[in-house]
Amino acid sequence: MEPIPKPDKTSCIKCGRAELPGQALQRCGKCRTAPYCSVECQKADWKLHKVVCVRYVMDKSMNYTGVYFGEKAPKAKKEIRRTRGDILQDLTTFANAHNGDTLTVSAWNLLELTRDISRARSHFLALTLRRTESSNPRTLYSLVQAEVIPWPVMDEVYANRGYLVDSSSASPRDLLDSDAQRRKGDGHGSLGSVMVLSVELPKGDDRSPIEAFHQLSVHMLHPLGLFKAHQSTISRLPRLPREFYIKCLENSLKGGAYTMRFQPHV
Repeated sequence: MEPIPKPDKTSCIKCGRAELPGQALQRCGKCRTAPYCSVECQKADWKLHKVVCVRYVMDKSMNYTGVYFGEKAPKAKKEIRRTRGDILQDLTTFANAHNGDTLTVSAWNLLELTRDISRARSHFLALTLRRTESSNPRTLYSLVQAEVIPWPVMDEVYANRGYLVDSSSASPRDLLDSDAQRRKGDGHGSLGSVMVLSVELPKGDDRSPIEAFHQLSVHMLHPLGLFKAHQSTISRLPRLPREFYIKCLENSLKGGAYTMRFQPHV
């Protein structure tokens, strides 16, 4: 999503009155972008401005480099850090590369969905990831940890996130239900959807996925389809220790196949 153009800072966006020497224009208290000469002009413009106000806030958020709640961004030029926009772009690329195979199979195995498919609605899979030097979509990240988390944690975290300024945004449960509904009747034997959450950890940070979800402000939600073909294939395989599936996931993120011993991905 491209940033939207910002208004001229030297004149009131409602009436056009120019800023006078020593009399700075006021700014919208939420987005700090739209200029007004008076409270009256701001109130009169709100019906139109509220449409773009959230977008201005989001644009600023994407350029911010702090990822921990309460963290102040580093002063300019003292430290080069990735913006929230950079992180979300890379997590999206990662998701597009791995959703259809690696993450889907990992969700089936780590949530034990062949044993109980209802766990796709009561739990989700959370991954903490580290950005690599690679530009290959399949090797953008290495795995730090993987954790299966009860769904009430998702509801709790989202209920407390005041930075979600757009009240029209769908909840994670709505996203999951919408994805499951979209897949019904597509002729592919859909069994519903499961949620995977990914969080990029800064260098040197090894906190657990549940801690990262609570304490970091940037993450990606991946609702993934579950199909009878997956269920049939995976259910025929013997259950193995969790460590086996974690190693397969690690190797896949290194550019290999989903196998215990590294083999190049074909």
